[in-house]
Amino acid sequence: MEVVAQPQARLTRDARAHERWVVAIVGLASFMTVTSGTMVNVALPPIGDHFGVDAGALGWLVSIYLLTFGVAMPFHGRLGDRFGERRIYLGGMVLFVIGAALAGLAFAFPMLVIARCIQGLGAGAITSLGMAMVARIVPPERRGRTMGIIATAVSAGTAIGPTLGGIITQLIAWRMVFLFAAMLAAVIPLAARYLPPPLLHQQVRIDWLGGIAVAAAVSGVLLAFTSLQRQGGLTGVVITAAIVGLVGTVLTIHRQQTVASPFIDRALLANRRYVLLALVGFLTMNGGMGVIVIAPFLYTNVNGLPSGQVGLALLPQALVVVLLAGTAGRLADRWNPFILIIPGLLISCATVLFLSSVAIGWPAAAFSAVTMFLGLGQALVNAPLMTVLTRTIPARIYGVGLGIFNMLFFVGTSLGAAVATALLESRAGTGRALLPFYIGAEDFTEYSDALLFGTVAFALAALAAFAASRARAPRTELSAGSPEPRTAD
Repeated sequence: MEVVAQPQARLTRDARAHERWVVAIVGLASFMTVTSGTMVNVALPPIGDHFGVDAGALGWLVSIYLLTFGVAMPFHGRLGDRFGERRIYLGGMVLFVIGAALAGLAFAFPMLVIARCIQGLGAGAITSLGMAMVARIVPPERRGRTMGIIATAVSAGTAIGPTLGGIITQLIAWRMVFLFAAMLAAVIPLAARYLPPPLLHQQVRIDWLGGIAVAAAVSGVLLAFTSLQRQGGLTGVVITAAIVGLVGTVLTIHRQQTVASPFIDRALLANRRYVLLALVGFLTMNGGMGVIVIAPFLYTNVNGLPSGQVGLALLPQALVVVLLAGTAGRLADRWNPFILIIPGLLISCATVLFLSSVAIGWPAAAFSAVTMFLGLGQALVNAPLMTVLTRTIPARIYGVGLGIFNMLFFVGTSLGAAVATALLESRAGTGRALLPFYIGAEDFTEYSDALLFGTVAFALAALAAFAASRARAPRTELSAGSPEPRTAD
């Protein structure tokens, strides 16, 4: 009896060690993709000086990365379901490293833009397929802990990216911002060794025309929002992008209704809980980005902080997410994740409402302290939301399911930023807040109105989360022998 138990225990230890390697690799790669996006923003002025380009051209370094990132996620997810996540993920890592290296060595601005495009394509695979591989190898009863680890890595990248980018740009050179991201190359051999072997689904057919329609819809929407945010009006670019997005959306709906195996698997759209969870993610990013985009303007124009101190004022909210994401993930393993998600969204909603109605004009330190509660709300939502999502998607379509979710998450980011800044500009100088109980500074009511959008988004997200908690969970949510997560007493 003892002789049999020892190999089994050793097998279990080996499996857990392998699992930890996969989580570490996915977490580190996710951290690098996030920091690569946030570090570049602070390096734009010296890049413009080096190549002699204006702010409009520099904006493409950000936009092209976001566009290719957002469009690539569902494609990589679908390819992962067809050919196996491992090989597509490794290909994405290689593309990301090549793009980062080319950007760091670029001798002309067009080359830098192309390199960012390549980098965004690779980042899309890392984001969409990393979670899918983790969900495959980690049992549902321990999945919250691992999602918490990855959420911590992503939050850490968001928190330190701008600061790290500023330090590297100031002390070394702007090229090192990109070459830092290329250091992910050191992880590729480990990924090739430890990532789980491909689980092929030969019966999955890829509707390439449907995928192109989805890409047109997403890229059109993203480009329209980012151009509207940057140019502040209905320019030719905005109108053209909106038309492309509309045509892509119509074609996507047509393909979904007429093709035997559409690009977006019908099992996802028929899964009411999945649809509601995707809506929660979309609305959560709407609300969160409203604060992230508006707060720097407020700290600068209302509180008079220099740019260096603005970064410090934004740090507490992100640090709270970093510190608490892991705990929230572990709790999601023990409890029903919705017990964390719904209160987290309500805390976020209440916090943004308080900022919008009361805290405009407060000292920067006091305003920043209140945003820590928003960080608490985000920590309660992020890892538990991904935990329940991976229990909801059928295993055979993890890739496209998580790819579509992340794509909507990403579109929500752009929409939240565009709407919040549009409200800030359109309401400037009105002297009258939309909130009837506004008691903040009378000269800055436009900041209240801009933040109000986040309040509405978080409130709608909480309603969608409540509806998702009541939706019938599909049979694929739990693996065989896995207990239903307990609810808190």
